[in-house]
Amino acid sequence: PGVTLVCIDCVRHELALAALEQSLLRCRFGAALFVTDRAIAIEELQVVTVPPIRTRADHARFVANDLAGRVRTTHVLLIAWDAFVVNAAAWSDEFLAFDHVAPLPAEDGADAGGDGSGDGSGDADALTGGISLLSLRLLRALRDPRAAAMAGAAPAPGRALRPLLEGELGLRYAPPTLDERFAFGARYPAGQPFGFHGLSNLGMFSQAPDLDAFLPM
Repeated sequence: PGVTLVCIDCVRHELALAALEQSLLRCRFGAALFVTDRAIAIEELQVVTVPPIRTRADHARFVANDLAGRVRTTHVLLIAWDAFVVNAAAWSDEFLAFDHVAPLPAEDGADAGGDGSGDGSGDADALTGGISLLSLRLLRALRDPRAAAMAGAAPAPGRALRPLLEGELGLRYAPPTLDERFAFGARYPAGQPFGFHGLSNLGMFSQAPDLDAFLPM
């Protein structure tokens, strides 16, 4: 109940709705938002209509500048068309003790920020795609002028901002062991995590009927 489910997508509308549906089938959230450029009426969702968000930079700017004002819970679960909840049993309230929880990147287990690829082939930066659990405190901290300046210049905002957010502003990034329990993307999963990122990983936890409906889209 303390988490708002959020998907931001103005390109793959049907796939984004399918990802939201899969997550909502598995968990009950405090609220669910679909941020998109189409006026869509769906009972289970609060649809936020925005000008088209086409690029990773547009996505990151919306998360950093606008998302906090749309949220009434302590955390948001950001998902994407290729990144959503697959194993509700893996949820732990321990995740909520942190401001940033996300899949480990491929090359550096010590950094939970992701590799910024955002292309479904690896772990995306928390601001630009993939799956991540972010606190409202973190979203508000992203409005800090120092954070805005650094994010605008760096290809991977989460990585670049971590020293500022964690060191100076006192936010907490989850340790790698908790990130592994939360979700996976570029790395092979440890056990059966709560969520995943990457189309190539979809079949690992999906049932045949879900795949039959999802793949044609």
